[in-house]
Amino acid sequence: MKKIAFGTLMIGMVIAFTNMASAQTALFEGHWKNVNAQTRGVVELDIRVQGLNVDVKAWGACSPKPCEIGNIDAHLYAPSVSDNLVSTARALIVRYHDSFSERTLVIEPRGSGELTAQMFTHFTDNSKRTNYVESGTFSRAR
Repeated sequence: MKKIAFGTLMIGMVIAFTNMASAQTALFEGHWKNVNAQTRGVVELDIRVQGLNVDVKAWGACSPKPCEIGNIDAHLYAPSVSDNLVSTARALIVRYHDSFSERTLVIEPRGSGELTAQMFTHFTDNSKRTNYVESGTFSRAR
C-alpha cells in the first residue's frame, strides 16, 4: 500500500512539474504596463506567444499618448544550450532598428508575477549622444 501511495505521489509531482514547466513561456504572455507611471522609457508591452514564436509590441512615453516603438519577433533564451525553450525560457530579447538608433529590449519574468525590462539604446546617427539603458518593472494590465 505504501508503494502505491508513494508511486501515486511521484506521478502527481511529475505531472504538476511538467505542467508548470510547459507553462514557462506563458509567464511572458499578455499586455503589460510599467508600474512607474512617470517613466520616460517603455510604458507598455504586448507579448503574444505561440510555441517558439514570440511577438513583442512596445510603446514608449510620448505625449499626449504612448507612441509605438515597434512590433517585432523576439528570441527566447533558456538557461543552457540543451534546455527546451518552451518549458525553460528565462528571457526574451527584441532588437529594434530605426534611422538613428539600435535598441535591444531584454525582458525577464520575476517571481512576483511581474516582468522586468531593460532597453539598451545605441545611437547610430553620429550625434555623439551617449548610449544608455533604461529599466522598468511591468505588471499585467487589467
